Amino acid sequence: AMNGMDLYERASEEWPDLAARFVFVTGGATTPRLIKFLERVHNRCLPKPFDPEDLQAAVRDSIGP
Repeated sequence: AMNGMDLYERASEEWPDLAARFVFVTGGATTPRLIKFLERVHNRCLPKPFDPEDLQAAVRDSIGP
């Protein structure tokens, strides 16, 4: 099974411009792998539960002008 980190890695290889637009959502199940991943990628990550307005802003920012 592919998780969000795996999908991001695949997208980074094939579509780097798309990967830069990823917004991650985490339910708090923090693992050492996830911590290292989020430190490395610099994409926005919203913790659950998140405010719908924060999600809208994150998506809007990731799409760009």
